[in-house]
Amino acid sequence: MRKLLHFKQQHPFTTIFLIALFLRLIAVIFSRGFGFDSEQFTYVGVPNAWTDNVDYRLLDLRNNLSSKPEGISLFYFTINYCWFGFLKYLGITSPTWLMFFSRLLHAMVSLLVVSFGYRIADLIADKKTAWYSALILSACWFMPYVSVHNIAAFACTPFLMYATLIIVRQEVLRIAEFDENLHRSSFMVAGFFLGLGFSTWYQSILFIIGILLALLFLKNIKASIITLIGIMLSIGIIEVIPDLIVWGEPFVEMKTFFKNSTDYLFHITKTPWIYISIVTLILAFIPPASFMLLFGFFKSAKKNLITFLPVLLFIIYYTIFPNKNEIYILPAIPLFIITGTAGWFSFKDTSSFWCKNKPLHKYLWLFTGIVNFIVLFFTLTTYSNKAEVKSMQYISGFKDTDLIIIEDSNNNNYRRPAIFYAKYWPKYMVINKNNSIDDRLVEMSDRNVDFIIFRGKENLEKRVEVMTKHYPGIQYETTFEPSILDIFYKKIRGYQQNGSVIVYKCGK
Repeated sequence: MRKLLHFKQQHPFTTIFLIALFLRLIAVIFSRGFGFDSEQFTYVGVPNAWTDNVDYRLLDLRNNLSSKPEGISLFYFTINYCWFGFLKYLGITSPTWLMFFSRLLHAMVSLLVVSFGYRIADLIADKKTAWYSALILSACWFMPYVSVHNIAAFACTPFLMYATLIIVRQEVLRIAEFDENLHRSSFMVAGFFLGLGFSTWYQSILFIIGILLALLFLKNIKASIITLIGIMLSIGIIEVIPDLIVWGEPFVEMKTFFKNSTDYLFHITKTPWIYISIVTLILAFIPPASFMLLFGFFKSAKKNLITFLPVLLFIIYYTIFPNKNEIYILPAIPLFIITGTAGWFSFKDTSSFWCKNKPLHKYLWLFTGIVNFIVLFFTLTTYSNKAEVKSMQYISGFKDTDLIIIEDSNNNNYRRPAIFYAKYWPKYMVINKNNSIDDRLVEMSDRNVDFIIFRGKENLEKRVEVMTKHYPGIQYETTFEPSILDIFYKKIRGYQQNGSVIVYKCGK
């Protein structure tokens, strides 16, 4: 232990880096499956289908999704397409191994967030704040998980953080009047990386607006203009090429995104209370430490405007905006940690109460740390959407599978199957409460139905009986149960079923 403490004192950043690397490698190995639909169906399923010359949309027989822009940037999509294509060129075709190497790539890139976070915190505060900020970035219970998955809302973070580091460094030099070290071109570079962040995930425009507003409030108008030019240059390059290749017209996806965003402003959707930004932050960082970070965040607003405003815009927007999701605030999380840690430690060191009660402060953070590492153990080893993935892997063992029916009549929401894991790209049809079985279902394809997948055990006997009338001779194959965290996640999101998946095979 003494040797470890000595190493930490001599090499503080290396210690944090090794912790971050270790936790992410565990997540790479054990954190299988997918946590969010966009992760699986947009950034994994579609690019893999394209590498196999398969039109992913046409696999869905019931919906026949039309070929049109969806307001999703093709930049991150293209990165995934190239990576999966490269792996398949090397002979790696198993979905399990493709996702392993995808998680590994994301894990390595995510280490940049820890590095940039450490350096930003060191610039706005001190080495102690930098170390604790980087520790939270490395070991907070959800950070290794989101770092290894194909989540565009987090994949944009390395670009945004690097741009922020450049701008913070230049502002520190300007305030210190080290004019000989100032480089206006640095703001151009920062703007270019902000544009890359935007092209990875369009909603990160809130982050960009926050940075530009901060520069204006700091009366650095030239820097804000140069940064904006860099942003426009980046977007002009990145958004044009993929859209021209896919759609034959530049900026199609971006224009669709802004149109859809305007429509959503007037579309009220009921979302769980935990999606309110402040609530999400408090729960994500575990009380009482989360309250300390929140207090420190607002306490240091004036001093750290560049790292404060982007986060504030995310908090305000996703408190007011009706269509919210827990992943939408991910780009702001690193700067929230850095700003909150800097503000809290600055306050604590000058507070008479905390100076007199140092053991209390230590034990409060110790409590949060213990709870965090308990939860971290589960997120590092969780198999997200386990039953969904396992059922498709089971089907992949039958090479002649042509058509699958997903019987989800307990549910109103339309949820596609993780067909990527079925390996051979069978077509499928989803039946839910809004899309019930009828004669059209039987007649719409001349293919034989190979499998019927029942989601959830509720009313199972009755549902099997109904399907048997249309497809006599179906036989039970196996049942796949969800992971503990899958069950918990479905509960807090209001799902009525527990996530079990029951596989029936159809007789020929």
